[in-house]
Amino acid sequence: MRSGTQPTGVTETRPARRPPRPGFWHRWVYLRLPYHLLKLHYSKPHVLLALLCLMIGLILLGLAAIDWPGQVAVTGDLVAMSVSMRIDRGLDMEPGLPLDPKRPISLAEFTTITPGPSAPVPRSAVLQPAGDVELAALHVAPGGLLTLSMAQVGHRRAFRVLAGTGGGASLDLQAAGPAVLRAGEAKVPLGPDDPALVTVATDGRSQVPMRAALWLPGAAKPAAAQKDDDWAGQFVMEDVAVSGLRFGAESSAPDASAFVSSIRQGKLTLVGTGQAEDLQIGSPLAMTHFRGALVRLSVEPDGIHLFFSGLVHRLWLGPATFAQDLTPTMLDIAYNTQWVKLTGAAALALLGALLPGILTWFNDGTRA
Repeated sequence: MRSGTQPTGVTETRPARRPPRPGFWHRWVYLRLPYHLLKLHYSKPHVLLALLCLMIGLILLGLAAIDWPGQVAVTGDLVAMSVSMRIDRGLDMEPGLPLDPKRPISLAEFTTITPGPSAPVPRSAVLQPAGDVELAALHVAPGGLLTLSMAQVGHRRAFRVLAGTGGGASLDLQAAGPAVLRAGEAKVPLGPDDPALVTVATDGRSQVPMRAALWLPGAAKPAAAQKDDDWAGQFVMEDVAVSGLRFGAESSAPDASAFVSSIRQGKLTLVGTGQAEDLQIGSPLAMTHFRGALVRLSVEPDGIHLFFSGLVHRLWLGPATFAQDLTPTMLDIAYNTQWVKLTGAAALALLGALLPGILTWFNDGTRA
């Protein structure tokens, strides 16, 4: 037999490997921390209790400093002069809103107009009514942008409708009596016998929305007499799924920003915390990634009344330079959550019941 060879049937035994030595944090958390806690329990139980209170305080401070990472539920009930939104599931309405028959209606940035020239399609048109005229219908395709705005021009109230960016839209005007439609270079007389229907539409491909400049009947009156307008409440939208809700109006001042807040009054409520914010004239409100529903929107003599509900990621109130962040913290959400309240109350009750036993246990450990 050669040296260094094993005889047949004999197996070589190797020493077992040692397990890897635990790292620093492993040794501290699993080995030394329990030892020090037990040592504090038997030597200085009050120090252990103070450390536990300090740890709870640090956790609460951390929750108060961290904004809630999820979505925040909000509701709003306000009056504004301009409202912009994206229609998520389409809009089909027949408001029958009467308009001022003495003022011309301007239409622009449409892709088709009926009646009117089909080729080439003009970029603008003016409808000059001679009798009653109304906004008969408004249709916005899913994903289309819709902006409604009101303004007082002299003693008259202007009502503008912008629609169509991102999705198709159409608008129907019904005029009674003889009327004239000027579309580009063409002049189309409308018959005096039957009500004439003028339809403008856009396919939504353009970045510029279709515009209709309308005039509401009657003169602008004091707030006390505005309820006498018979057209109030004719233009109503209910339960419409929307996103990107904004209340900015284009500024005419050369030294101001491009858009200013059009809010007149109202209240904003954070559902998760119950916090309510009163909105005043010109309150700048910014809601990031709003998605929800218009519960109700109506055009009234003093502005556009709307009640909405939805979810936002961030919420600011105030000018952009020093806006107040209304986004709740994790502590706000936890404090106002019902199951957290019930759990905290149960934990306090249990701690109160066990406190005499805990103190006795600490005293026994100290004497030992």
